[in-house]
Amino acid sequence: MLDIKGELSKFSLDETNSVVIGSGILNALGLRRAKDIDLVINEEVFQRLRGNERLKEEINEYGVVTLKSSIMEIGVGWADDSGFSFVYEDLLRNNQTTVVDGVRYLNLETLLKIKKMWAREKDLQDIAMIERYLEENK
Repeated sequence: MLDIKGELSKFSLDETNSVVIGSGILNALGLRRAKDIDLVINEEVFQRLRGNERLKEEINEYGVVTLKSSIMEIGVGWADDSGFSFVYEDLLRNNQTTVVDGVRYLNLETLLKIKKMWAREKDLQDIAMIERYLEENK
C-alpha cells in the first residue's frame, strides 16, 4: 500500500492541517492501493508550502492553483462537477472526514456519494467495494 502518512510527513502535514480526498481512504483501510494522493489544506498551510522546492505550482483543469509532487496534488479546495465542496474548512465543519493512523481522510460515506454521482467505469468497482465494506462494518 502507498505510505500516505510518510508522504505527508515530508511536508509536515497530518490530521491537524490536511484532508486526503479521493480514494486515499481505500488505501488506508487496505481495500485497494492508491496511485496518488489528492489533498486539501487551509490557505495558511498552502502559502507555507508554496515556497517548497519539491512542489511545483500548477493550475488544474478546473482553474484551481495546486502544488504537485511526483505523487501528490495539493490545493486549498477542489473543484469538479459534483457540486460537493472539497474546501478544507467545509469538510471539517460538515463532519465529512475520518482519521486513520494520524491522517485525516474524506470519509467513506461522502466518497461513496461522489463516486455514485460520477459513475465512471473506474468508480464502479470502488462503489461495490465501499458498499460491501460499510455493510460488513456497521
